[in-house]
Amino acid sequence: MKLQTAIGGTIRMVRTNRKLSLRQVTPYISYGHLSDVERGVKAISPELLEEISRGLHLTTPDLLRQVADYMEAQQ
Repeated sequence: MKLQTAIGGTIRMVRTNRKLSLRQVTPYISYGHLSDVERGVKAISPELLEEISRGLHLTTPDLLRQVADYMEAQQ
């Protein structure tokens, strides 16, 4: 599994589990761009990852740990 896909899948999983809309996660990123990130279509910059982490009410290290867990579960 590509890291880009795992990051996007994790973001979507956390967001939907917390019943957050794309707009609630970060109002500074376009709906389409965040949707592309979640689907693994677009890569994510470190700055955007930090912004999304805050929007999900997680620290960036916590989100990255969840990405690692997601990748392990998919293998």
